[in-house]
Amino acid sequence: SIQWKAGDRLGCLLDNSDEESKISFTINGKYLGVAFKTELKPLVPAFSCNMGEILELHTTKDGCKYFPSGLSDVVAVQDLFSDAESPNKSTSGEAKPVQTANKSQEPVAEPTAQSETVPKPKVVVVAAAAAATATASGPSEVRKEPVKPEPLDLDQYTSVQELEALGLDRLKSALMALQVKCGGTLQQRAERLFSLKGLDRKDYPQKVRAKEFVE
Repeated sequence: SIQWKAGDRLGCLLDNSDEESKISFTINGKYLGVAFKTELKPLVPAFSCNMGEILELHTTKDGCKYFPSGLSDVVAVQDLFSDAESPNKSTSGEAKPVQTANKSQEPVAEPTAQSETVPKPKVVVVAAAAAATATASGPSEVRKEPVKPEPLDLDQYTSVQELEALGLDRLKSALMALQVKCGGTLQQRAERLFSLKGLDRKDYPQKVRAKEFVE
């Protein structure tokens, strides 16, 4: 499988030349082929990151290091947006400058959002040249500490809702401390924990006991 690394430039292209739209990707300008085909409309740019990853988005042609060449009717998504009749134009008719999206900022334009006066391009560069920063890159690294067992005084809580306010991780740590199952949604964890309030360990239901449970 193809994997990107720190400093790579990832490109995403939307081809609207046919009834069926095609989505393809590039790495450092190398075309990887069509990844998806769809007839769904409209399509909206989006991305996701794992913990500790940082993406710097470039959605204008000038900001793209490997903007596609040799193709006709190709436009960057933010350039398409700024060319259309939109709030990006001043009262004098001159287009206001549109800033390139920075770290962890979503593209500000939809590929289909355009004025009737603007010709529809065949290919839209949706989020060209997203520069990937290493997950282990000094001060910018974000690490999430593993959840550790931490007892919780259930006598201080009178409802499931009060426990939900503690959040997923705190509920997990309290459940771990009791050696009971700690997975599930926020509500499920809170309900499980609250159901144990006032019970002796020997009375804990079998269905909530973790493998390591000891009476």
